[in-house]
Amino acid sequence: MRYFALALVFCSLPALAQVAPEQAKKPPSAIKTATPANTFELRHKKCLQEIAKDPDQAYEDALAWQSQGGGRRARHCVAMALFALGHPGEAAFRLEKLAKAPDGGTPAMRADFYDEAAGMWLKADEPHKAYDAATAGLELVKSDTGLRVARAEAYGALGHWDYALIDMNSALAFHPNDAQALRERAKARFKLDKLAEAKADIEKSLKLDDSSVATALLRGRINEALRLVKNGQAPETLETIPERLGDTPAPKPQRPEPFDPLHPAKTGLPDANGH
Repeated sequence: MRYFALALVFCSLPALAQVAPEQAKKPPSAIKTATPANTFELRHKKCLQEIAKDPDQAYEDALAWQSQGGGRRARHCVAMALFALGHPGEAAFRLEKLAKAPDGGTPAMRADFYDEAAGMWLKADEPHKAYDAATAGLELVKSDTGLRVARAEAYGALGHWDYALIDMNSALAFHPNDAQALRERAKARFKLDKLAEAKADIEKSLKLDDSSVATALLRGRINEALRLVKNGQAPETLETIPERLGDTPAPKPQRPEPFDPLHPAKTGLPDANGH
């Protein structure tokens, strides 16, 4: 989910602070004339950066910018500030509304908004809404791994690990070295008691990204389950692993989409309680 990429923007503060001085050193002929588009982009970046410093003030500033005609960039910043202030559900609602708006941008932009919304719905413990948002985004951009990972997380939260596995197989068929997708598939396989396959996925994921605490945590639980099985004991970790282990933020899978878990009567899919 791309709202986690916000942290990357915050990390760029020192570099962005150098933009103005560098521009001042250039002769007038070398300085690009500001256009409405890049002016909006710069203000959007500044707005996101302010969220890290003072989310309350950033929220107020974003609302003011929105009232002044800031368009989708202002509305996006309002949603991000709400998320930072601890209102993931409201933020997700606004992002979905933005994705559907006439000025929501290109299909790729709208898919990004749906991706962020899905992650925020998960944070708000609304997996059904996360599923809807991720599916809507995938209808726009089938080749988005982040959206497919988000939907897999929603499937998992709903107890449909078999469908989470289908989504991750689709994603990894085109992006076999995506560390997050490998971790999500390892989690699905772990939940489905496919421990050897889960072990292979989690080791590859950690090799690709050895800084992920979530991946290391999952590997520890998989290893413990394997140890218990080897000793003839039933692995108890299957019910203790969190449904979400970390950042969430599909490869033109062109494969049949998993059935809709929200309409079991129509699809024959049981609910999370097996009914």
